[in-house]
Parts: sequence; C-alpha cells; structure tokens
Amino acid sequence: MHLSVSHLPHLAASCLINAFKKEHLVCGASGLRDITRIASGDPELWMHIFDQNRENIIKSIDLFIAELGGFRNDLLNKNNAKILDRLKNAKLSRDSVFHNNSTNKNTNK
Repeated sequence: MHLSVSHLPHLAASCLINAFKKEHLVCGASGLRDITRIASGDPELWMHIFDQNRENIIKSIDLFIAELGGFRNDLLNKNNAKILDRLKNAKLSRDSVFHNNSTNKNTNK
C-alpha cells in the first residue's frame, strides 16, 4: 500500500496550527515552531498536492487518527506503561530511519 507519508506532515502541521487560537500559539516553545514550520508552505501548491493524492492521503489520515485515538485512550485510562511503549517505539523508529540520513552535518563528526 502506497501511503502519502511525505504529505501527511504538512497536513498535520496545518491541523495543529488550526487547532489553537493565535494567542495560545505564542505560548508554544521551539518544538511547536519546529513541527509546524512546513505549514508555512504555499497553500495553493499544497491544495493541488492533496487533490492529486487524495486517496493515499485519506489512508494516511486514517492511520494517523488511529494512532491519536490510541494515545487518547491510553491517557483516558491512565495507562502510562502503554504511553511509554508508544513513545519508545516512536523514538526507536525515528532514530533508525533518520540516524544515517541526517541533514545535520555535525552529527557525522
């Protein structure tokens, strides 16, 4: 199954920015700034990208919603062990994918 992994981050960043009022966003730290940077992309361009990849993006959204729902349920049920498992899995996955593909040249010293 081909998923629009490269398109979902832009959509997620846009949703994250749109979820909060502007006055709340100014309280966000550098993590919020970093994760939402791509929401500054050209809206017309991204509308066309989403239109051309609609079916795959919808599949990616469904997977993302399922993951968010799992986090939500774990928080509601105070299942800290499961939350920790999710966070550890995310760290391991990200580190294994991007460790050698880093664009930061300082990491290769």
